[in-house]
Amino acid sequence: MPSVRWVALVSLLGFCLTAVASAAASYQPDLWMMKKNGYEIIGSDVHNDTGIGQTTTWRLRAGAQVSYRLWLENDGTGRDAFTWTGTASDANFTITYYSQSGAGEDLTPQVTGAGFTTRELGPGISKVVHFVIRANPGAPVGAERLFVIRLTSTRKNTISDVVRVRAKIRESTTSLQLTGVAGLPTRAGAQVTFALSAPARVSARVLNLAGRPVATLGLPRDYAPGANALLWNARDSGGLAVPSGIYLIELTARTTQGTEARAVATLSVRR
Repeated sequence: MPSVRWVALVSLLGFCLTAVASAAASYQPDLWMMKKNGYEIIGSDVHNDTGIGQTTTWRLRAGAQVSYRLWLENDGTGRDAFTWTGTASDANFTITYYSQSGAGEDLTPQVTGAGFTTRELGPGISKVVHFVIRANPGAPVGAERLFVIRLTSTRKNTISDVVRVRAKIRESTTSLQLTGVAGLPTRAGAQVTFALSAPARVSARVLNLAGRPVATLGLPRDYAPGANALLWNARDSGGLAVPSGIYLIELTARTTQGTEARAVATLSVRR
């Protein structure tokens, strides 16, 4: 059997080696992200707690959302666990933090509170999670919020890494279609029918075949999506009855966001 002195010496040597290894270890969290279905990597191998070089801006319409995968990585030389924290939602934006790169558990209360602490990770090992930012319906154009996401070493809590997403509400670019424009003769003049894909203000005018204005059909009016109609009394801008012939009906529709659509149809007037 080994002597007591030998066992004590081996134990002391093991303790010293462990202490030296521990003292030599460095601790460095690395937080980086990539938009889902995207290719740009933001923050990989960039270490700071200011977000410089680790910030992106995303513009969303009210009601839209954007998702990012997030890597919680150990860039140190020693084993470490990390505390993950992040900015909470506000009146215009809702953020949800998840425990996996897919669906996963909703960790929002922990992340936006005291923080979520990972299991211990070896050097070069990462945990992949994700978060979703949603622009709330009714959020005003121009509203913005800076989401700051932080990863802090539990071995040395003065060392952390930060990525940031600046979310902004942009104007909606809803497409507008103006279709089914037709002029139908009536006893009183003509009925002009048309269909809209979105709410819009519509103006209408009558042109001759040379493209010269003949009449304007009242002031522009707001119309709902779907089938609509307006009337023309077959008179020109001066109130005189127009002669028989072929005329052009030009409709212009514009949404409140400035999207515009135009369509032209022919109309036959018979006296």
